[in-house]
Amino acid sequence: MCSSENDFCMKDTSIQNLIVMGQAEFYPLAKMNANHKRFHYLCTGLSRTEKVLVVCPNNKFKLDFLHEENIQILRIPIINLPLLAKPSFRIFGKYYIHKYLKNNGVIDNFTYWYNSVLTPRIGAKYKCLRIWDIMGIVSNEILRDKKSVLNRLKSKIYLKLEMKVMSQTDIITTINNSHKDILRGKFPGRIEIIRDAVDQNEEFNINEQFYSFLHEKYKNSFVLLFIGSFDRKRIDDLLEAVRDCKLTIPKISLLVVGDGANLNYYKEMAKSYEILDNINFLGYLNRADLNAAIRVSDVCFADVFLEGFPFKVFEYGLFEKPIIVKDTDSIREVLTDDVNSCFYRNSNELKLLVEKLYLSPDLRARLGRNIKSETLKNHIWDKRIVQLKTILND
Repeated sequence: MCSSENDFCMKDTSIQNLIVMGQAEFYPLAKMNANHKRFHYLCTGLSRTEKVLVVCPNNKFKLDFLHEENIQILRIPIINLPLLAKPSFRIFGKYYIHKYLKNNGVIDNFTYWYNSVLTPRIGAKYKCLRIWDIMGIVSNEILRDKKSVLNRLKSKIYLKLEMKVMSQTDIITTINNSHKDILRGKFPGRIEIIRDAVDQNEEFNINEQFYSFLHEKYKNSFVLLFIGSFDRKRIDDLLEAVRDCKLTIPKISLLVVGDGANLNYYKEMAKSYEILDNINFLGYLNRADLNAAIRVSDVCFADVFLEGFPFKVFEYGLFEKPIIVKDTDSIREVLTDDVNSCFYRNSNELKLLVEKLYLSPDLRARLGRNIKSETLKNHIWDKRIVQLKTILND
């Protein structure tokens, strides 16, 4: 590994068909949401056979150039102030990426892959293949989350940014047909679906000590599990179901993994529902601890935001856990009700499903086997890497 500017300036004669991956946040991230995980797995997967350069902002006004095996990370110096961080990243990013490409003789012969409206300008001047990976349509999400005057204005600003980026994009990749249908009305070019997935080796990455602690604590309980960020409100139905199930399932427990601005909102809700003793808010967990929580659970829960798809269902599936998930068109693209998961539409249906699964260990076992089979057969990152490489080589 190296980090000096001299190393950055040295010509790397081994570079062919370089893939530049633009990341709007410091990389690698200590805490990764779904978007970060997708970036990370696609990046590391491509790096097995391709030369990959990650371009991201530094968290200080300093150029860092790191390389290890086939992944190189170019951390751009930024002015780390609220109104200057993003503009300085774009300005300095364009300068340093040009310097890197010029030194290595790949001014036009590369692929530029990005997942944010903040990063495309870095490669705007080159005749490269530009791929924009879209997990969520931000202009839609802002407006539909809360229709305030401010959000309407923010949505319009983001829509203009998105349309500008689309005008400079050759291919869009996205996670499902629901997103593709929306994008088709905005982007006339090629749109490919690369669904989220899971690393099949994750089931072996587990904190056994933490698992033993949880197992001992909940060995006589029926344990539900939710994993997710609380940057938005998302588990109202789940808390209502736990409250309503207390009479039929006295030993019901809910493990909640994640942090964010709305976490206290749910702690207060749990208190008002008199279920605080039934819920353990675990906060953010690292990967090994998270897997311990999945393993100890009896049933796992996933919500769905707008047209998205919660890839956590594949993480649950890897551990052969039965899943209850919100019934949406994007879910029906991948999962089948009462075959490899259970669909619900409101808190009452969710309550009935929890009770049904509590009373039927055989049903839990069947659903768990089926979702694991579906996950390993169709939803591992190795398959997605093959898809993306096919797109790159077309």
